[in-house]
Amino acid sequence: AVVSTQSGHYGRAGYRLPLSVTALHTHLWNFTIDYRPVYLPWKLLATVQSLGITSNLALDSATTSLRILLEELSLYLAPAASPGIVDEDYIKLVEVDLFELIVKIMFDANDSKSPQLDIETKTNLLQIKSCADSTAALRDFILYCLSEVERERGRDGKKETQKHSS
Repeated sequence: AVVSTQSGHYGRAGYRLPLSVTALHTHLWNFTIDYRPVYLPWKLLATVQSLGITSNLALDSATTSLRILLEELSLYLAPAASPGIVDEDYIKLVEVDLFELIVKIMFDANDSKSPQLDIETKTNLLQIKSCADSTAALRDFILYCLSEVERERGRDGKKETQKHSS
């Protein structure tokens, strides 16, 4: 039997293809992020065994979802001036065995301006190995990333100005 896809049934009686679907499935294995902020005296190294990102968006659906699955993450911290030898200069601050983040956005047909947001997180192991100095440095890193200081000042230290065209 030949099934026509022109009618939008896609092989199943009663099933119609959504108007527009965007599905993203990305998977990364064994990678490292070396982050050296301009305005902090520390550098951060993150090693990840596995990272999976999945999203789904359909125009005729009321729900959009994003799922991030992270396996075996380690965060290391070192003074910015150190040569950066992992075994000698870096201190392991955080270990995560498995972390999952699921974000769902649900739109109500009657109230399109106020979607419902459902955020779910799961982890089976989170270890923070820290003393007062490294905890303060980790706090400074988090606040630094949230403040967007590099975007505001630029990497050269000068305040960026918005250019407007008329």
